[in-house]
Amino acid sequence: MFQNYLTSALRFFSKNKGYALINILGLSIGLSVSITGFLYVINELSYDKFNTNADRIYRIAVDALAGNTAIYQTFTPAIMAAMLYEEFPEIEKVTRIATFDDEMLKCGENEFLEDNVFLLILHFLRFSPFPWSKGKRGDFLVNLLRLF
Repeated sequence: MFQNYLTSALRFFSKNKGYALINILGLSIGLSVSITGFLYVINELSYDKFNTNADRIYRIAVDALAGNTAIYQTFTPAIMAAMLYEEFPEIEKVTRIATFDDEMLKCGENEFLEDNVFLLILHFLRFSPFPWSKGKRGDFLVNLLRLF
C-alpha cells in the first residue's frame, strides 16, 4: 500500500517539477520556522529553572531612548537596591550584576586584559543553588576577599 503511494507521488513530482519544488520548499521552510519558534519558546520558559527559587527571582532590564540613543542595559545602579527596598517592602534580597568588556584586572602583581567580565555583588551567592565541589560558601568569600 505504501509502495503504491510512493510510486504515485514520484510520478506526479516527475511530471510537475516546479509544483513539487514549491511544495517541498514550502514544507521545509514551514517546518524549520516552526521548530525554531518552538525551541525559542522552550528556552525562554526555562530561564533560571535550574534555581530552586526560580519563581521568586526577577531581573530588571532597561530599554530606553535618550534623545537619539537607544539604551539597552541589564545592570543596575548602586542606588537602585536601596530604592527597591524602600518602594517594595516584600523584596527579600537584591543582588547586582554588571558586565564589562576589555577590562584590566589585577590579582597580586599579575594583570590580565579580559573580555566579558561579570561583576557580582556577594548576595549573588545566596541566590544561586550551585553545588560546591570543594570547600564551603563562607570559606570561599573569605578567601576571595583575601586576594584583593
